[in-house]
Amino acid sequence: MNLEFSSIADAGVFSNERIALKATASFDLTRYAIFACNSTLDGKVTGGNVPYAFWFWSKKVNPGDFVVVYSKSGTTSEKKNNDGTTSHFFYWGSSSPIWTAGRTPVVVETSTWTFGAEIKKAGVA
Repeated sequence: MNLEFSSIADAGVFSNERIALKATASFDLTRYAIFACNSTLDGKVTGGNVPYAFWFWSKKVNPGDFVVVYSKSGTTSEKKNNDGTTSHFFYWGSSSPIWTAGRTPVVVETSTWTFGAEIKKAGVA
């Protein structure tokens, strides 16, 4: 795994809520996703419904770079830091806070995936 958790800042405060990750190697984010999973009272991730997922698109990052994902809508951007690293800013596009009590972020690295056609009308094969 080439991403490690740095922080969840302003959880529940929609205007500033964000998750920050730090890159530990040079790689492309396209194989990564963040799932907002439900958790138990003792902090374990539960199976079943995953109410929110954020899939990254192709973006190269380097060791020490920060990957920041705001819950709100916005425009993807980046900023060079004084130490030569880059902070990459992404926006989930949610209309409400994601990081509320009972949720646990899970970062997933995938090697491959596939998807079916968009469902246009329920109940139609």
